[in-house]
Amino acid sequence: TVIYVEEGKNGIPFEKSMKDFLYSHFENITIKLLKGEPSSALMDELMPRKNVLVTLGAFGRNRASRFFRHSNAEGVLQVINIPVFITHP
Repeated sequence: TVIYVEEGKNGIPFEKSMKDFLYSHFENITIKLLKGEPSSALMDELMPRKNVLVTLGAFGRNRASRFFRHSNAEGVLQVINIPVFITHP
């Protein structure tokens, strides 16, 4: 299952490319689009699940950026006891 949290109305970035890649490598793919604030939407979705591995994309951020906008990964890591793999594009 691929979960994407949409804060605005932009949709999933590179959605067609992502779907093409996933469907060419995997058989049972579900794509779920959530709306709202990413940390809380992810936590609401992940809390009842078992046997999951979360992969989050991370971008290089400086101290000022972290002060004004919190990390979605940090919110998930502090609340949910599941493995999280953070990728850097």
